[in-house]
Amino acid sequence: MAAEIFTQPPPLPSPEVIRQTASEVIQRPDYVFEPGADLSFIVRFIESVVRALMRMFERMYDISPFLAWFVVVFLFLTALGLFVHVIYTLRAALQGHRRSVGIGETGEEGAEEPERWEEKARAAAAAGDYIGAVRCLLRAGLLCLESARKRTVRRGQTNREYLRGFRETPAFEPLRRLVEVVDYKWYAGADCSPQDYEGGAQAYAEIRRAARALAAAQEKALHAHRA
Repeated sequence: MAAEIFTQPPPLPSPEVIRQTASEVIQRPDYVFEPGADLSFIVRFIESVVRALMRMFERMYDISPFLAWFVVVFLFLTALGLFVHVIYTLRAALQGHRRSVGIGETGEEGAEEPERWEEKARAAAAAGDYIGAVRCLLRAGLLCLESARKRTVRRGQTNREYLRGFRETPAFEPLRRLVEVVDYKWYAGADCSPQDYEGGAQAYAEIRRAARALAAAQEKALHAHRA
């Protein structure tokens, strides 16, 4: 009999008893939801700041309505200027960290001619560094295209941003092939084969032809505009 008493679990309380007990616990004064307390503190702080600003505005309005509205507009423009400055600074910082691997820095200020990068590509391929060779070809191609448009390669732009800029030109398809090789083989750490380099060299040759056509179109449009 004693064994049966200890092996049988006590009966569970009814749902009504559970709901009533939970309601009593929640209604106790020492039971506080922490997220609600934090939120209410923030709301009270904002309300106090708004009330202080309203009182300041009312006092200035009693002195001079023009002065009151001048201060409001000045504060609004100052806050807007700070907001724009913060957004611009963050964007510039992000662009600085988001450098394009395909047109990365080399530390050589005088190596901004496509022919120099072609030589670097051949040297890298001869040394077995095929992804380095494709990256050099990509930079050479971008230099050709930007030279055709009378522009310079912008250091903060990514490969994909450059690619979008040539979407409506014959250079888009070969440039896309080069960018995809660099993005996949370099970013993803995949092996770059000699075939990838050969395909990149073919794409670069197409980019050179597209750059010449683009330069001719630019020159023709310039002459038409002068005429």
